[in-house]
Amino acid sequence: MRSLLVAASALFVGSQTHVFANEKNVAVYSEMKPAATIKYLGVQDEYFLFQVDLKQAKDQRASLRITDGNGMEIYRTNIFEKDFSRRIKITREGYKNLQFVFNAQGQLVTKTYSINTEVIEKVAVEEVASL
Repeated sequence: MRSLLVAASALFVGSQTHVFANEKNVAVYSEMKPAATIKYLGVQDEYFLFQVDLKQAKDQRASLRITDGNGMEIYRTNIFEKDFSRRIKITREGYKNLQFVFNAQGQLVTKTYSINTEVIEKVAVEEVASL
């Protein structure tokens, strides 16, 4: 079984796939994909505010791009850490969609958000006094 594990490990060198043995000595393949968590925090002044947390398997070069619905780039940064966390402000310029694209060694994580800034009037009617 040990030769199978060594042979399988050599086969996948250079990729994000990891091979390991579990308690029953069975070779298991695990894909280590980057993870992205994006939270909309609200509006601050004339900006949309997002919290972006990105996690990779190891310290390596990656990039984060934010584009509008037409594919126009709004924001770009390069990342070199395993764990990346940043608050990002995006101007409120009538965007209908925002797409967050995290690229780590050719593996893409894409999240798209729809933005509706339509103002809705809220009306409350309450009885104040009875005669």
